[in-house]
Amino acid sequence: MNPIPHQQSESAPLSQRLHDAVPTEIYSRIFLLAAQNAPDDYKQRESPVNVSHACRRWRMIALGYPALWTARITTAGHDPETLADLLARSGTRPLTVKVNRLRHGEGKEVLSVLGTAAERIKNLTIRNLPVVLSLMGDASSWLRATAWALEHLTVVKKHPRSVQYEEDLILASLFNETAPALRRIVVKGVQPCLHRTVYLGLQSLKLSRVILSSELVFDQLVDVFRNAERLEQVSLQDVYACFDLDTPPEPQQAASCALLTHLSIYTHRKLIVYLLSNLRIPSRCFLDIESYLERHNEALCSLLPPPSHLQTFAILLLSEASRYTSPKAMYV
Repeated sequence: MNPIPHQQSESAPLSQRLHDAVPTEIYSRIFLLAAQNAPDDYKQRESPVNVSHACRRWRMIALGYPALWTARITTAGHDPETLADLLARSGTRPLTVKVNRLRHGEGKEVLSVLGTAAERIKNLTIRNLPVVLSLMGDASSWLRATAWALEHLTVVKKHPRSVQYEEDLILASLFNETAPALRRIVVKGVQPCLHRTVYLGLQSLKLSRVILSSELVFDQLVDVFRNAERLEQVSLQDVYACFDLDTPPEPQQAASCALLTHLSIYTHRKLIVYLLSNLRIPSRCFLDIESYLERHNEALCSLLPPPSHLQTFAILLLSEASRYTSPKAMYV
């Protein structure tokens, strides 16, 4: 819709008056908030690119504010030259990087450019893991370069049951050295088979759509829970144990109970509370909760405070489950 004449004549002066009234520092903070809260919709370009193209004044403000260019750097829709420009604008500041939607024919070059700033990556998200790993070449050295500065790691793989598990196991060798700053890990669709030393300072771990395909991986996860003394938040969502890869997982009731059993019994007492307060697992796991409690009465009693060990544990666990499941699902 075209503006009427007086609107058109007033638009430029109004814009100039707005620029004059609002300090540059305020614009900078607004741009930064917009970039940090930008939606993850892959069709949208990142906010720093949007605001820097709005007008000459905004571009000047954006280019003069390095923190804006570290808020969220993504590989989606960017050629190697553009990505290199974004990294240059960020100065020497820590980076938040999302590796996703690599353009056809430019994936290796984009990752190579990103690798030049690997030691500055503080928050890393890798989507569609198998594709990224196939393009990385020496993926091990690329990710190890991020280990010392990395604080948050998110790894996502689409369609986890349709891809070979060997690709999951590649992840085990990527972080086999200490990552002292790592505090939060989110894993979706990928086996969490990272080395134990990575988890020593871990405070938050979220697993979703994960199939533990071997007893070795299962035991590694249990070992992590036993040794991560700073772990404060645990989130489990559709996490199953399935050691026979030739057959699909069962409806997962027994497997989910088995996982809950191991994480409850073989972890230190403090984590029991966190499991109760932060647990996210399918409702069907709780359908067999009574037999689960009966089988492990003695072990649970040794971990929980007196006097009513088993009863207290059952009430807490079932009340926590009711927050995420309907009453009908709980008592079918």
